[in-house]
Amino acid sequence: MEIRFPLDQIQYWVDRFSFPRSDAHLIAQNNVIQQQQYFTKGQLLELCRWKSPRAAPKAEINAEDFVKEVSRISLETENEKLRIEVLTLLNGVSWPVASALLHFYVSNNYPILDVRAL
Repeated sequence: MEIRFPLDQIQYWVDRFSFPRSDAHLIAQNNVIQQQQYFTKGQLLELCRWKSPRAAPKAEINAEDFVKEVSRISLETENEKLRIEVLTLLNGVSWPVASALLHFYVSNNYPILDVRAL
C-alpha cells in the first residue's frame, strides 16, 4: 500500500475526519439505568445520537413519561420478544437502535444490529 498524498499533509486529513464518539459514556450510564429501572428521554437521545444521528430528531418527539414507561416495560419483562419490540413504539427507535439500548442497558450479550455488520 502506498500513501497517495505527501506525508506532511497527514494532519490536514486527520483534522477533516470525524471520529465516532466513544461508547464509554453509554457504558457509564448502565448502573444508573439499572437502579432507575427505566431510561429517561435524555438517556434515549444520547444513545440515539451515538447509534443513529439521523434518528435523534425523531426521538426528540417522545414525551418523557412515555419513554420512561416503555423502557420500564422493556427492562422488567422476561419476554424477549416484548423486550425489544416495545422499544420500537418510541419515535426514532428502530430495531438497530432498540438492539443498542438492550446491549448497553440490559446486557452486553445483546448484539447491536447494524446494516454495515449485516
